[in-house]
Parts: sequence; C-alpha cells; structure tokens
Amino acid sequence: PPRPAPPRPAATASPRPRDVGGGGRGRSFLMANKPASAPAGGVEEIVAAIAVYVLTSSALVYSNKFLMSPDISIPAPMLVTWFQCVVTIFMIRLLGFLRMLMKSRKRQPGGKTPLQEEEFSGCTMVVVEQLPSKFYFYDTKIGMNCFGMSAAFVMMITLTNLCLKFVEVSFYQVARGLTPVFNSILSYLIIGDKISRATCLSLAVIVSGYYLGIQGEIKFSLLGTIFGFSSSLMCVLYPILTRKQMDKINDKWGVIFYNNVHAMFMFLPLIAIFEWQIIIEHQKKLVNPVFWFWMTLAALLGSFVGVAAVTQLKLTSPLSHNIIGNAKGAAQSILGAYIWKTPLTMRGVTGLFIVLAGSFFYAFCRMRERKMGNKTDKVNGSKKTVDIALKQMTKSKGNKE
Repeated sequence: PPRPAPPRPAATASPRPRDVGGGGRGRSFLMANKPASAPAGGVEEIVAAIAVYVLTSSALVYSNKFLMSPDISIPAPMLVTWFQCVVTIFMIRLLGFLRMLMKSRKRQPGGKTPLQEEEFSGCTMVVVEQLPSKFYFYDTKIGMNCFGMSAAFVMMITLTNLCLKFVEVSFYQVARGLTPVFNSILSYLIIGDKISRATCLSLAVIVSGYYLGIQGEIKFSLLGTIFGFSSSLMCVLYPILTRKQMDKINDKWGVIFYNNVHAMFMFLPLIAIFEWQIIIEHQKKLVNPVFWFWMTLAALLGSFVGVAAVTQLKLTSPLSHNIIGNAKGAAQSILGAYIWKTPLTMRGVTGLFIVLAGSFFYAFCRMRERKMGNKTDKVNGSKKTVDIALKQMTKSKGNKE
C-alpha cells in the first residue's frame, strides 16, 4: 500500500531579510534613485567603490600635475599623453586576455577555480563586468569611421593637460567648470532640448562662480584659463561623437581601444613640432627612474579611473555620483593648494564652492527633468493605447451592425 504523505510543517513567519553588510540611513541615501536593475551591494562594498574612485581620480590629477613640473618631469603634455595612450592599449589587451581566460577556464571536478566569474559577487562582480570582453585587434573598417571621434579625443586630452600645466590644482576645477554650460547650449542647438528655468538658474550660478574664481586667483594664467575653457567645450563634443560610434561598435572598450590607437599616431607629429626642443633640453630625465615612475603611475591610473567611476555609479546612483564628484573636487582643490603651497583668497575659495554647488544643482535639475519626461512619455503611451483600443471597439461594433 502507498505510504501516507509526511505531515507538512506548520507555516512560520519568515524573518525579515537583512541588507548584506548592514544597512541603515547611510545606505538608503547612497542608493537613492538607483535603477532597479543595478546589482546589489553591501555598505562595505559601496564605501570601497567610492573610496577607490575618489583616490584613483584624485591621484590621476596630482600625478599629471607632477608630470607638468620641470623640476621632476619633462614639461611636455603631449609626450605624457602619448605614453598614457600606449599603456592604455597594452592594459586593454591584457585585461581582455584575462577575461577570455576566465570564460574559457572550466571548473575542476571536486574543487573550485578562482578564475570562474560565478565565484564573484557584489562589488567584485561589478568590476569584473567592466573588464574588456575580448582580446582586441585593429579592424580597418571600424577604425576608418572613428577618426573624427579620435581627433576630438586627442584635443580634449591635450587641452586638459595643457590647462593643468598652466593653472594651479586649486583653480583647475574652476577653469574647467563651464562644461554644464556648453552641454546645455549645444544640446539646445544640436538636439533641440529645452532648457528649464531651474537649469538656467543653475547655469547662472556656475558662470558667477567661474567669474568670481577668476577674480580671486592670485596666480592667474590667461593661457591656462583659455585651455580650460576649450577643454570644457571638447568635453561636451566628444561624448556626442562617441555616442554615434557606440551605435556602430556597441562596445565601450572598443571605442577606448580605437581612440587610443589613433591618438598614439596623432600625437607623434604634434610632439615632433611643438615639444621636440623641450625633450632635447630635458633629455637627461629620460633615464631618471623617478620620471618613469610618475609616467607609469599616471598611465595606470588613467586606464583604471573609468572602471572605478562606472563601478561606483552602478553600486550607488547618478545623484550620489555627482555629490561625491563635487565633494572630491573641493577636497582635491584644497589639498592641491596645500601640497603646492598655493595662496588662497576668499574670492577664489568662494568661487570654487559656487561652481561646485551650481554643478550639483544642474545635475539635480537635469535628472528631475528626465524623470518628468519619462513619466510624460508613459502617460502619452497609455493614452495612445486606450485610443487605439476604443477605435477597434467602435469598428467591431460597426461591422456587427
């Protein structure tokens, strides 16, 4: 005879799930407006991602500033950028090879291998997902379509390093503070995006802080300010051109790979024309290990700062990313003034914080406008669906009659 089914256990209230790594108000603030599809991470992982991003991006600015000093390095920004492009190409291919090794390595019977992607979780998994997915080779068909984007990339990097060469680190954030202004103007002229009153107010705050920062800078450099002004413009044009190429390549690491390959060759004639004499004058530093230490450190930081930024953005939210970026800019400017013993004025410091506050207000307004636009699109889409359904119902009634 069939055995009786075992008695089912009594239903008990399941305990409330706890956040991995803790929880609380700090976590809810960091995760505000985070997409639902974003990977989960504990407080420790989020703090680690933020710390890595802040330290990496700040160390990159300081390293590049050291490399612009004639006492330590060769004051040749294009040579520095060329070397960073070479190292970035090498790192992309190396990381792509390691990622392919992770995918091809099979799990050993009776044990676990540390190279399996399934072993990772949380912050580590987010980092692994950001690595190149393949070993890149140069494709002439794709490369020919990327020359315009690469030219904008070369100009953006060159102007940024030239700005850093002629201005102090404390003024660097102000000198490149007009990026939101150019972004709004070009979006209006090219795409036709409307600018709300709140956005216009935030742009006015940024411009006023920019003017006040210029007035309060003791070691003011007109040439460095012009380079920073031009760099802000190129920082807006470059993503527009990149967005067009992303539709064709559909791979962010592929875009970076082709950009750096083209830039590596584009910088060579510029170095020969504008910096060859400077290199000859400082040729003794080419055999100085301190010079190559800073060169290699800046190149490695430049390769990983993008991964650190994306990892931190995925584990938190765009609003938190902007708040962290503004706080980092303020701390970076003040610490830079202390390291290079740059005298600060009340006008200069006030202008810096006004620019940072205006940038945060601008990001907040743009995010709010996008949310409102998404809600409007959903409402319009639902109305269209209802109208189509009503039309079909009336047609079916008419046919029956």
